[in-house]
Parts: sequence; structure tokens; C-alpha cells
Amino acid sequence: MSLSRSRSRQRWFPQDLTSVRAARDFAAATLAEWGLADRRDDARLCVSELATNALLHGAPTGREFGVRLEADADWLRIAVQDTGSGRPVPRAFRPDGDGGRGLSLIAELADAYGFTEHPVGKTVWLAFKVGTSAAAVNGCEGEPVSGAEWERRLANAWASNDRHGGAASAAEFVATIEKLTAELPPDSPVGLFERAAALDATGRPGRAEPLFRRALDQGLTGERRRRAVIALAGSLRDAGRAAESVELLSAELSTGSDQLDDAVRAFLALALVDAGREREAVAVALGALVPHLPRYQRSLESYARTLLPGS
Repeated sequence: MSLSRSRSRQRWFPQDLTSVRAARDFAAATLAEWGLADRRDDARLCVSELATNALLHGAPTGREFGVRLEADADWLRIAVQDTGSGRPVPRAFRPDGDGGRGLSLIAELADAYGFTEHPVGKTVWLAFKVGTSAAAVNGCEGEPVSGAEWERRLANAWASNDRHGGAASAAEFVATIEKLTAELPPDSPVGLFERAAALDATGRPGRAEPLFRRALDQGLTGERRRRAVIALAGSLRDAGRAAESVELLSAELSTGSDQLDDAVRAFLALALVDAGREREAVAVALGALVPHLPRYQRSLESYARTLLPGS
């Protein structure tokens, strides 16, 4: 089936042995509803592997892991987010070993895969082709744009910059990203975004801002689009335009839900502080924190509401 529009669905699961089956069933039910039966078995198996990894190696005690599915006319994308540290590493499967399939199995079944590190935790993603077209897609961080190999080279460039840093390395890193994005069409929103992100990460937000805006104008989608919005909001706040930052991020929260929801709320809280609306900032920050707490969720939700205007 070819989807005429992008769809997405996300659910969080507790650190419990029953959550692996629950995540698998969630994926199967979602794909059945969307009419994507052709890759359902592979997708269920991959979700089961990633959920198991998140349960055993990712989410610390008392925390949750999230499963997100996105689909459009060409790609089915699956992402599993947890709050555990460490990078996922493929291992050779040994019949006499304890598990060990994980990313090795996903590499065999999926058309593309990778992972994204966050300040707390990580997201492991994979993508299946579901349409006849192999057109470029620019959704999840690291998903195929001109091919999985391009994305891996891009990820390696970012990882190298994270390891080394420094002024000389920053210039070299920006040059590397410019060279990589030159392989894409001139007006590629992904290319514009990656160039902007490299400039922003190396302390040149003024040069990054117009590129982020151009990427959005060119139709940037998925996680990259949301990251561009967050970056623009940060630039507005740094420029003393906190009210505009608040407006931009408040609108972003109504566009849909993904693994960056809490990041949007965190930056919104910062903008609210700069705008002199500290009580609202605390309410927004608590709203981002509450879903991840093992206890006191209802109480803190109630306290957060009392901080909002008109309470």
C-alpha cells in the first residue's frame, strides 16, 4: 500500500519483561492499521530485538523506553529510544551465546539503520522501503537521503568532531560537511540543514540561521525539521527575541509528537524564563519531566497546573 501522507505513532513502555511483547504487538497493530503488511514480519522482529536491547542494556531501573513508527509513500521508519548510556555495537551472532543478534539482525533485515546519541540516552533507528520509489527522504536523524552509506559517512564526521573539537578541527569539520552535502542537489533541505547544523555546532549561529530557514522553506521534514526549529528558537533567544522564541516553540508542540517533544519543552522553558515568565517555565519543565518519573506523576502534574496563568 502506498501512503498518501506521512503518519506517525509513538508509545512508551515500562522496564518490564512484558514490554517486549507489548512493543511488538504495538508495532504489528499499527502496521496492520496502516495497511503495511508487506514488511510487518521483519518490522515486528526488529522491534522485538530493539526493545529487548533497550530493556536489558538501555533503560535504567524505573525508566521507560519509547517506540516510534513513521511511514510515508516510500519508507517505514522505526525508532527505539532509551535513557541508557553507551553506543550500540553490532556483534556476531553465536548459536551458543547469550543473545547477540540485535543490530546484526537489523543490518540484515532493514534497508538502512543507525543510531543517534542524546545528552541522556540514545535512539536506534531503522528504515524499510515500502514503496516502489527510492526517492530521497529526510525524516529520522540519519535515515537514507542519497543512501545509507552517505548517512554513515555523515555520522562518522559528526562523531569525529565530537571526539576532537578545537578551532582547527572545527574548520576541518565544516569543510567535511560542505564536501558531503555537495553530493546532494543544491537545494536539498537535508544538505542545507546539515550545513547549518555544522556551523551552529562550531559556534557560528549567525551564519547557520539563514540556512536553517532555507531548509525549512525547502520542505525539511521529520526529526531534522524539528531540530531546525529548535535551533532557530535558540538563535532568537540569544538575540534577545525571547517572545518570538516562545511563539515558535509553542506552535511546534502542536505539530505532532516525536522523541524530541521533551527537548522542545526544555527550550521553551528557557525562552519563557528570558521572557520573564518564570512560573510558566517551571510548569513546562515539569511537564517534560513527569512522564519519566516512576512515582508522583499525578501530584507533579497538579502542581504544574497551578503555576499556569489563570490558575
